[in-house]
Order: sequence, then C-alpha cells, then structure tokens
Amino acid sequence: MMPRFLMHLFVGCCALWGSQLMAQPNLQSAKPSALPPGQSIEMVLVGEKFAEPLKVWCSQPFPIEVLAVTANEAKIKITLPAEAPLGPVGISVATAEGNSLPLGLLVDDLATVAEATENHDFATAQVIDARSAVDGVADGPKSDFFRIRSAADQKLTLELRTDYLGGGMDPVVRLLNAQGGELATVDDLPTSGECRLAFTAAKDTEYVVEVRDNKYAAGGKYRLRIGDFPFVQTLFPSVVQAGNTTDLLAIGADASELAI
Repeated sequence: MMPRFLMHLFVGCCALWGSQLMAQPNLQSAKPSALPPGQSIEMVLVGEKFAEPLKVWCSQPFPIEVLAVTANEAKIKITLPAEAPLGPVGISVATAEGNSLPLGLLVDDLATVAEATENHDFATAQVIDARSAVDGVADGPKSDFFRIRSAADQKLTLELRTDYLGGGMDPVVRLLNAQGGELATVDDLPTSGECRLAFTAAKDTEYVVEVRDNKYAAGGKYRLRIGDFPFVQTLFPSVVQAGNTTDLLAIGADASELAI
C-alpha cells in the first residue's frame, strides 16, 4: 500500500499538472491553412487562452511577427523564402502558462480559395480554377461540390489532404462529368486515408468534384488541391538516416492513369 505522504505528493502533482494543462494555450486552427513560398502573408490563429506576450514557433525557420493578440485570436505575419520546401509544417504558440500542441499547416504554391457556404448540391457547385486549392470543412451527410473547367488533353491531378490537419476526416472524392455522371471515385490511398486521382481531359469541358466524409461526420478539415503537379502515391524508402544521402523512388502515375 502506498504510504500516505507519497499519496499526498502524487495527488498534489496530478493537481498541479492538471492546472497547468488547463492554463496553457490551445491552438485550434489557422486562416489560411497554407503558406505560399516567396511571400509574406498575414495569418489569423484561432484558439483559447491566448495572452501577451505570445510567442509563435514554426518547425521551419520562417520569420514570424506577432501583430495583435486577443484571448481567442492572434494575428501574425509570416514570411517564406522562395526556396521554402513544399509540404507540411508545424506551428504552435506559447504564453507564460505554457505552449500549445502543434497545428499542421502546408507550404503550398497553389492559390488558396475559401470554401463557399452553399456548395452542397451539384447545381450550386462552387466554381474554382483548375489550378487552385480549397480549404474546406466536412458537413456531415452533405457533400461539397466544386466545378472546374479543363481544356482538351489537359492533365490534372486532384489531391485531398487531411491527415496533416489532424481533423480526423475519412474522405471520399468523386469526379463527375458536366451532366453529373460518375467518372471515378477514390477513397483511401495505400499509405494513408487521403485521396488522389489523376486524369487527362479528352475535350474542353467542365467537371465537378464531390467531397464528403465516408462516415458522414461533420467538422473534418481538408485541403482539396487541383493542378498539373505529378501524381505520386508514396516514396520508397519511407525513412532516411540523418547525415546520409539517400536515393528516393517516387511511386505512382504521372497524371496519366485515367483518360476521360
């Protein structure tokens, strides 16, 4: 049986640890969720228990300036060099009470478009450029629809990223023709729960992309990317040793698997 003084010490440490967890800031989201290389952008961080002085940390050494702070929002300015590598990065905030868990962001060279509020029907699909990205949120049983126009023989890759955002979304993406007929459906990739599809347009026409959560759950955050970037499913090997040079093999079709 634990001695009484050790029991009191254990309970006291748990209470202290719990109070620290309740006091530290909580970083929930960022608007926008992507960072363009070679630009300085203003970003709004949303969360709880923010306070001045607020420190902002990023997993890449990007200069960050804190512009304004309230209890639930922080406005920052972040600057990326032109050679900033594309891909996920982590960001967190800290106050005198502690630091938040990291939030996933994406360094992306595609222009970001905010999701429209009324895009839950094929007829009201949100019109977006065929080389852009949408920051969206799953709406439970309702799908999100996006309309794009593709020129004849144009190669496009559709990619839905959600894992780095930590939203717990289980996405499904469908590609529809201009009349609403299904051309392709993609669910999980072999290495993740995300979706990716490559196709070549047979003619100058419109397509509609449908996005939904496979579990019909609401609130899952995603980033839908559409462009002429290579179709890559995974890299081999998946682990490299620090300090060594390693050749990586990209596995996946280069935007030519599906001709439509």
